[in-house]
Formats: sequence, C-alpha cells, structure tokens
Amino acid sequence: MIRRELHEGWSVRAAGGPVPEDIATLDIPATVPGVIHTDLIGAGLIPDPFVGDNEYRLTWIGRSRWHYRMQFDWSPEGFERVDLACDGLDTSATVRLNGVVLGVVAN
Repeated sequence: MIRRELHEGWSVRAAGGPVPEDIATLDIPATVPGVIHTDLIGAGLIPDPFVGDNEYRLTWIGRSRWHYRMQFDWSPEGFERVDLACDGLDTSATVRLNGVVLGVVAN
C-alpha cells in the first residue's frame, strides 16, 4: 500500500450566502484539515472571533457555503483499487474529483 497525503496546495472560495463583497471573489489559501475561520483569519480577512462581539458579527461565515479545492497529478500505477479518504468532513460536504461526485455527507 502506498499512502499519499493531500494536505498542501488547498484554497477556499465562497460559494454562496451572505459573504461580504470584498471576500466573495477571493481564492484564499487554506489549511486541510482545518476550518474556514482559521483560513479567513490567516488571510487577514476577519478578526479573531473570540474577541469582543466578533463571534456575533461573523455569523455570516456559518451561513455561507465554501468550496475547498486543490489540484494534484495522479495515475493508477497498476493498482486495482484506490481509496480517497477524507478525514474530518464536518456538517455537510460534496466531494468531487474532476467534476464527478464521489460522495455527499451530512453530519
């Protein structure tokens, strides 16, 4: 068995919801596994949600949809089977590979 980690090279972009205009069209560097809040903080786009009333002011983040993506090269290398393991998907997600839906999760 060969294991290949896919943690590097991710980005995230708003896919709908009440996202502020200055954030809505950005491709934001993302950490996977991770959460949207830390990606937005890391990009300097939101303040710390644990300070003052920021948590309330940032509720739009949880009401918005986000697309995480990354590109990688792959070839079957003679393997009969290949598993794509997505550890830590939370709330709801649709997993696509080259536009093909591989799975849908909801909690």
